[in-house]
Amino acid sequence: RLRPLCSPALAEQIGLRTLSDLSRATLIHSRNAVTWRDYLHRLGMDALRPANEFWLDRSSMAIDAAVAGRGVILEGEILTEDEVRDGRLIAPLDDSSTSLETTSYYLVRPKGFRSGVQDAAFVKWLRSTLAGNLLKRS
Repeated sequence: RLRPLCSPALAEQIGLRTLSDLSRATLIHSRNAVTWRDYLHRLGMDALRPANEFWLDRSSMAIDAAVAGRGVILEGEILTEDEVRDGRLIAPLDDSSTSLETTSYYLVRPKGFRSGVQDAAFVKWLRSTLAGNLLKRS
């Protein structure tokens, strides 16, 4: 489950209570399966423009920056479990409508696998089925 997280002090400082309040925040980007742009799109907030943005290439760096009060991260529960438990990060918008469930799918083939017509048809069907399911949730 992905959700916006920040330090308690930052949430208080900028009055972060609703999605639209993110326009007063610095959004911290890291390499996640769901970007801030994807997240805002899925929640119907495409027009939202944050006060500032910055990019880090690792989630651990983004988490550290958020703990230090540098901005708001979009991160999963697993990687932020300790920081949330210790109160260093909070979910200021903590309700089900501002969290995203994420699922990943992988198609694994043996090394040297030769794709044929049946395999290509299966991959095409799988992609269209998964894309249709994602659109239904959006």
